[in-house]
Amino acid sequence: MNAQVKPQRKRRDGQATRERLIQATVEILSREGLGAVSTARVARDAGIVQSGFYAHFASLEECV
Repeated sequence: MNAQVKPQRKRRDGQATRERLIQATVEILSREGLGAVSTARVARDAGIVQSGFYAHFASLEECV
């Protein structure tokens, strides 16, 4: 069997999503402090699923 492997493609809006994640983090930090920041919260506020957060950052600390 010769299985074809599809090349992975980055979405064109990847940089925009990363910026939305950063903006969401800044807004949460400024309104509620560090204790309110979580990957789930940042992702939700940026309009993506939590697992999508890790496509842009290796950890929450990297984003903060």
